[in-house]
Amino acid sequence: MAESIKHTKTDSPESAVEIQLELGIKKAQLKWLLQVTHAINYNFSNQQLLDIFEKVMREECRLSGYALFYFFNGKWKCMLSYPGDEKTKTLSEKILAHLNAAGNFDSNAFKDWTDVFEILTPVTHEKHQLAYLFTSGYGQNGRRSRNEMLKFVETITNLIVVAMENNNFKRIREEQIAMKTELDMAAQLQKLLIPDQLPVNNHFEVEAFYLPHTEIGGDYYDFLQTGESEYVFCIADVMGKGMPAAMLMANFQANLHALLLQKLPLTKLIAELNNRMFKLTRGERYITFFIGRFDTKTRELHYFNAGHPPPVLVHMNVPLKLNSGSTFLGTFPELPEMKQGKTILPSPGLILCYTDGIIDASNSKDEPFGTERVFDFLFSGIQKMPLKDIHTSLLQKLDAFRADEPHHDDITLLTLRFT
Repeated sequence: MAESIKHTKTDSPESAVEIQLELGIKKAQLKWLLQVTHAINYNFSNQQLLDIFEKVMREECRLSGYALFYFFNGKWKCMLSYPGDEKTKTLSEKILAHLNAAGNFDSNAFKDWTDVFEILTPVTHEKHQLAYLFTSGYGQNGRRSRNEMLKFVETITNLIVVAMENNNFKRIREEQIAMKTELDMAAQLQKLLIPDQLPVNNHFEVEAFYLPHTEIGGDYYDFLQTGESEYVFCIADVMGKGMPAAMLMANFQANLHALLLQKLPLTKLIAELNNRMFKLTRGERYITFFIGRFDTKTRELHYFNAGHPPPVLVHMNVPLKLNSGSTFLGTFPELPEMKQGKTILPSPGLILCYTDGIIDASNSKDEPFGTERVFDFLFSGIQKMPLKDIHTSLLQKLDAFRADEPHHDDITLLTLRFT
């Protein structure tokens, strides 16, 4: 409840006229209380509540001055200030600065408030300071009228401020529910983008690992059979997180799958894919992308790297970075200097694909894990390990490197072993 701090003011003596006046005032006050209650029950907005409050202060209470300060979104705000003269405006700005600097109002430390106002009314709810109301202009109708009017102002202020707080709580709750619903939808959508199972046969085996930074990440990988002996694998990272990133990646995957059916050369496929992404994003978002197409009969690997951290092909401790390609997809209407890569898959051979969540992870010294540590790991006697164990071992090394530092991006691994 509000408890007012009074700046001393001489009250008028009681009289019969004043008592009659107060009876009329109480009837009017009851009308306003009913109107405020009605507004709260019908979920009036905060601005509508403030409009009613200001009308009460002027028409019913006939106060000569008032200023309402309200704590919202982590800082104090001046919601109302009257009259609009320079002195009141300047004082209100000083009070606001004091509140945001001190956290709460200290009437002993800030005594200038009495230059304009008479009464300070703090508003608390469940031990939280919600608002401060500064008012002036009491006492002109006698002692009883002044005291009763002060109680009425305190009551109205409490009702309005708590109603505003409930409105804000409700709005925040609705936003949280909407965000949770959006995240759940994006998570379900993302699950549909990645393959449920990865193949293992006499020619190769595939293993993947995906750890999103938040509930919804921006990474994507895929593996598809596109011919009798032809297969395609890819890995991508879309700028952003949440539903926008999930929707963009879903659109990207749908376009990729449609273009793969056309059996286009990789350069033409990438050019058309970039064209479609640019029309969709207008250059405001981009996707890093690596795609490889191989044939188990010829053992030829054709690939294109669109600004993605280069996968590494390893055979007999000899590394080959798969970095031929161009820049990000969706950034420019046409990709510059496109170059398709080609190599023969060794037997045995290992390809490790990863996103920048691996190499950009940092330790307490702000040092990145980097590609050199990935290379060191690949040549540490792990090449014959089961693919799942390779992923586990690399992630353990990454965790040891980061120590207590959290990861700030999605982590995705896609590894292929050729026999």
